[in-house]
Amino acid sequence: MTKSLLWVSFASSILSVHHGYFIWIVYSPGVLLREYYNPITFQVITHPKFKLLELAIIVSIIPLGGIFASVMAGFLADILGRKGCLVVANITAITSAVLMSGKYIVQDIEFTFFSTLFIGLSAGFILGIVPLYVGEIAPRKYRGVIIFVHQFCLNIGILIAQILAIKEILGNSTGLPALMAMGGILPLIQLFLLPFIPETPRYLMIHKKNEQQARKVLKMLRETDDVEDEITELYQEDLAEGNNKDMTPLKLIRTPNMQLQIITIVVVVAGAQLSGISLAYFSTERIFLMMIDRSNLKYLNSGAIIIMTCSVLLGMYLVDSVGRRPLLLASFAAPLPHILTLEMFSQSSRASAFVISGSVFWSISFITGLSFYYIEIQFGNYSSILFWPFCIATLVYIYKMIPETMMQTFPDIKRVMSIKTARRFRSRESRRKLNLKRSV
Repeated sequence: MTKSLLWVSFASSILSVHHGYFIWIVYSPGVLLREYYNPITFQVITHPKFKLLELAIIVSIIPLGGIFASVMAGFLADILGRKGCLVVANITAITSAVLMSGKYIVQDIEFTFFSTLFIGLSAGFILGIVPLYVGEIAPRKYRGVIIFVHQFCLNIGILIAQILAIKEILGNSTGLPALMAMGGILPLIQLFLLPFIPETPRYLMIHKKNEQQARKVLKMLRETDDVEDEITELYQEDLAEGNNKDMTPLKLIRTPNMQLQIITIVVVVAGAQLSGISLAYFSTERIFLMMIDRSNLKYLNSGAIIIMTCSVLLGMYLVDSVGRRPLLLASFAAPLPHILTLEMFSQSSRASAFVISGSVFWSISFITGLSFYYIEIQFGNYSSILFWPFCIATLVYIYKMIPETMMQTFPDIKRVMSIKTARRFRSRESRRKLNLKRSV
């Protein structure tokens, strides 16, 4: 792995730090939603069960923005390029930080909803373009670990937010505007770094048909002049696509030989979201408060995210040595849907695949965000039990249907999935004919 590849990977993943920073601040009950002020009336909270519907609506606005931004990111990634879409994501991220800080001055309910919606737009753009960009600059050998960089940076953002949101630092009524505004620093830094970040060689070669520029970028990223193997691989991927160019999400869904890939992405993304991860965002602090004093809560919160970060580092070490399937089965799910979305689709359909996976991700986030507080009231400490059927169903699907994609080229992965699709079709036809014979 070269220094240039690492530098570009981390520089392009600065937005992921911003995403983790704001998502934790907005979703954490102890930072904004319960401890300091009511986001609807801007009054100090005096009752712990204040206007539950209002709280659920505030939390659910973010996924609505995420759905819209995921769709936009997919189209812009093909029109403006992966790097051009990063520019749009940075501008949206800076705008969201300004609006979140400004809502303490405006103090209007409509402005609160609008600023929260922009957080969702920013998050949708980030999740739609950053994994796509880093995945397309990565060589086959390090594809998994480079995409894990996105999740690692996201966890770092959460940790930074937890530290700054300590009551003695910025987590108080006077420090909250500064806490919001500081979220705009990182995308501003990346905006200045973008002129030094190249467009992905896959986009240049396959979309723009610019072999000379693609070769130049590959030489820079690999720090070698011998990039013929990757150029040949890009040619093979371009030829393998045939007439399946410019695949929109709807056209992709209607393509018969791509339906198994779409089902796989939907199952993995939905399974990860319905695994109980919402419990970590919504209930961790309240669970901790049952065991310890509030003054020590910040240490447990930081300890939990450090453990999560260590888990991501372990996944980074294993993903390109052990493989994707074992990690999926062992519940290292968070970055792996991005990896599968990248690897199971070819260049012309990849952005549309990220639209589909992003829409599923944010749609389920919307449903869980809107309903989880009510579920928690009804089921209390047993809320997480509701997720186990989804976990079992996802585990069975992964075991039976998802092949190993580590160290394989994109055309090879497409060939394996086409074989599985053909077998599935033949099996379905055989069952249909057998049922017809029995009926006769």
